[in-house]
Amino acid sequence: MSSGHSPDSLSLIKHSVRALKWSYVGVAARVVLQIASQIVLARLLGPAAFGVVTAAVLVILIAGIVAELGLGTALIQAPSIDSTDIRSAFTRVLLAAAIMSMVILLGADLVAALFGNPQVAAVLRWMTLAMIFQACGAVSLGLLRRRLDFKTIQVAQVSSYFVGFFLIGVTCAWLGAGEWSLVAAWVSQTFLASVIQYARVRHELAPRLRSGPAALTGFGLRTVGASFANWSVENLDNLMVGRAFGTTTLGAYSIAYSLVRTPVNHIVFSLQQVIVPFTARAQEDREMLRKAYLTLLWAVAVVTMPTFFGLGVLAPTAIDALYGSAWSEAIPLLLPLALAMPLHAVQAVGGPVLWGSGEVGREIHVTGWVVVLLILVLLIASRISAIAVAWSVWLVYLVRAIWITGKVSTLIGLRLSKALSMLRGGIVVGCATAATLYAANAGMEYAGLASAYRLGVAVALGAAVLPLCVVLFFRMIFPAELAVPMREILNRAPRRLQGWLSRRFAV
Repeated sequence: MSSGHSPDSLSLIKHSVRALKWSYVGVAARVVLQIASQIVLARLLGPAAFGVVTAAVLVILIAGIVAELGLGTALIQAPSIDSTDIRSAFTRVLLAAAIMSMVILLGADLVAALFGNPQVAAVLRWMTLAMIFQACGAVSLGLLRRRLDFKTIQVAQVSSYFVGFFLIGVTCAWLGAGEWSLVAAWVSQTFLASVIQYARVRHELAPRLRSGPAALTGFGLRTVGASFANWSVENLDNLMVGRAFGTTTLGAYSIAYSLVRTPVNHIVFSLQQVIVPFTARAQEDREMLRKAYLTLLWAVAVVTMPTFFGLGVLAPTAIDALYGSAWSEAIPLLLPLALAMPLHAVQAVGGPVLWGSGEVGREIHVTGWVVVLLILVLLIASRISAIAVAWSVWLVYLVRAIWITGKVSTLIGLRLSKALSMLRGGIVVGCATAATLYAANAGMEYAGLASAYRLGVAVALGAAVLPLCVVLFFRMIFPAELAVPMREILNRAPRRLQGWLSRRFAV
């Protein structure tokens, strides 16, 4: 029976699946490394040091977006490129990075005044090195993503993070370097990652300002607009917290934010790296694109909603067990931020479909209005408390997720209600998982168990409850539209299990 897809489409699917596998091998390692190093550094440094560096990182991130000029993504999206395109992109990125570095060096004192902490200025000036090193590797990273060579990307990211944050950052913190240990970690990580990426893709370094035959500039600038808007949605709350409540509260906010954002960012970033080139090459096969999008929505919801609903209800236990009593200010912030992360994941599945289809303008339109909404609600929330700011983030992420899903649905010929129905399974399993973990944690707390033991038991219980809920509620939560890919998965199961699985899942 024919699948209805051309040999080129099937080859693209095969390469994309292989790339996705490598992405998630790297993601698993990076999540473990990042959370482990964050816990160690947080216990060694405390909220004040984290707040200073977080304030500087906010500026470096937006400067890095401008410095890259969207050219890394443009290299992926272009139908064809040659050496002149690569030379031009590399030259422009370096010039933009140099200009942004000068702007930061001159304006660091103004940024420090904005946050009310003079320590931010010196940290920010040294952090420009991280931005420059990352810019140097932007073209190589784009070329690796274009080739779907995610094995090299993950090797670069995992090894550089281990050296930068574990070997250098933790050692410096243990020796008493304070916030400078985080600076050393950031700078060394970006340097090593760019070196490894360039070693794999040794493109020409000879300068060239004039662009090549590929139309990179226009798409790149639209990408900058979209990235800037996304940065605003994802970081204006941190900026507002630091400005309104000081860098120490910003440190607590950043820890709660990072705890939930680290795993979901790696999950969706790995998806995005594959979705953009996949969509760029599958634009003519709308049926394949629709099936892929619906499958990703369902899978992302079923994975992220139980995980973050459960983490949200365990907030006091998780913060105390992982970071200690010094970080108690982060406890009430964790629930709303955790609930916002599945919404971020849903939006992050749709955005790359628009990018890969050359419809960046649609995302810019949505995100631009979302930024306006975010500014309005943050101005109100910042007059109340940091907790109000965190709930404002949840509200804005909800609006953005629904709006982006609607844009993608229109693009690929779906009804919005059909796309949103893919989230039903995640909501059902998420609520069941959260209720189970909440009850279990309350019972253990009543019995007098320490927070570390309660968290360990909750993690093990959650790992068992999530798949159990999927099996028990499968007929309720599994969409009929995904029957074909599920049947293909079941056909790969051991023969002794195929009959039982087919009857149980009724596929």
